[in-house]
Amino acid sequence: MIIRFSSSLLFIFLITSSICFAQQQYTEYQELEGSIQIGPTEEIALDKTARGYTLLLPDYEKEIRGLIVVFEGRRITLSNIPEDMIIHPHAFRRGLGVLYVSTGNPVNFFFEEESMITVKNLIKVASEKHNIPLDSLFYTGMSIGGTQALKFTIFCKKKPKKCDLAPDAVALVDSPLDMKRFWHATERAEKVDFHPIGAGEGVWVSYWLEKNLEGTPHENPQAYMEYSPYTYTAENTENIGGNAKFLADVPIRAYHEPDANWWIKNRRYGYYSMNSIDLAGLINALKILGNEDAQLVTTHNQRNNLDESPHTWSIVNNAKLLKWFASYTDKK
Repeated sequence: MIIRFSSSLLFIFLITSSICFAQQQYTEYQELEGSIQIGPTEEIALDKTARGYTLLLPDYEKEIRGLIVVFEGRRITLSNIPEDMIIHPHAFRRGLGVLYVSTGNPVNFFFEEESMITVKNLIKVASEKHNIPLDSLFYTGMSIGGTQALKFTIFCKKKPKKCDLAPDAVALVDSPLDMKRFWHATERAEKVDFHPIGAGEGVWVSYWLEKNLEGTPHENPQAYMEYSPYTYTAENTENIGGNAKFLADVPIRAYHEPDANWWIKNRRYGYYSMNSIDLAGLINALKILGNEDAQLVTTHNQRNNLDESPHTWSIVNNAKLLKWFASYTDKK
């Protein structure tokens, strides 16, 4: 069951600057009041978080050629970055800054264009305020953060006059992409009701999709296809992968660790309930579309704790990821 988190946050605006462990940190956020009802009842709600960004730059002399933008649902600072996700030392060595962006909605699926305009403005403000060129841009995120990274990329490709920030490459970590598949998987998890996390997700995700896409996939299949970054059932000669066509010239890396035995034992999920199926489908569709820079990175027992979920950033080799990102800067 999802628990509602109460909050008495006031509208405030914070701008801070600090130096810690060979990096400079600049944060600019607006705390948001209120909560978002994400489930069918009022108690299934989440507090809004903070809208803004955290920018990490080296405190030593180093030419910064661009940014890695990490899509997040909350305020991220040096004090709360998960250890597995510490990518900035590798980024600095490659001449890249790291920008964490948040719209203030902890479960923002980017259903509305407004959210993506917010992200565009955050990137622009951070780059202009700190004199960082946007000649090299890389997007990444885990779970829904990776979904956001692809949604934003597709938005920039479809509407370049509204958003001129198409990236040089994108990396996503175990992200759901095909919302028709995701709806079926979460609805099943709710019915099976084996584990509270899976069942709770089943309650709110299916509701959230139905609310924002005006029905179930049975009732409004076109809305699910138009929204999803990738759609398996759109794979035909006219429209392979749905929105995947807008990614045909974008280097993409998709990370996953398909530990089926863990999912069966701990959640009663089969392959269809794993995000791996979307990631493999996307990369395959991109290959069919001629994208030779699309890569599926499949790991085995890479995560730090094999008793915990494979849905984790710890499957990513950060040094290799940053080398891959930087290779597209070097080609310019």
